[in-house]
Amino acid sequence: MTDIRDGTPKSRTAGAFASWRDWDVDPYTGVIAHLGADDGIHLVRSGVPVSPLVQLDATVAPSARVKGTTGYWRPSWWLNKPTASWTLVIRNKTTGTVVRTITGAETRGLVTTAWNGADDRRRMVADGAYTWTLTATPADGQGASLTRSGTVQFSNACGIWKPGRKAIGCS
Repeated sequence: MTDIRDGTPKSRTAGAFASWRDWDVDPYTGVIAHLGADDGIHLVRSGVPVSPLVQLDATVAPSARVKGTTGYWRPSWWLNKPTASWTLVIRNKTTGTVVRTITGAETRGLVTTAWNGADDRRRMVADGAYTWTLTATPADGQGASLTRSGTVQFSNACGIWKPGRKAIGCS
């Protein structure tokens, strides 16, 4: 058996696999499950290190038009393996103040959320630029947490505008 990432041979001999019929590798743990001659399922460590948590793809709009409760910024990140939890922190780009923290529990590799422009106290934030930081923790406990960050530009985020009046919900 050879680790194809770096070509390192592992300590198993070809004879060890001779009695194996069907087998598969768990991509999250590297453990090999095989059907033995006794028709039992056997688990064998492959010796290959588990892959770190990485982003495979993402859909993160750089801007969002949010008007009252009718619009949302809906980012999504596709990861290579499950997460134990994730946190998205949104900050005012000018002041650095945290305006919203959104958290999630275990996922199967897809982190998705929505933000309507309200802060943690449910007040609409002002129009402008906001930075975001996503932190996801691997469910298998192997390797470091994944961190991604960027900026999103909000427009019409400050409440519901009514002619002749100040926008409702603006701080």
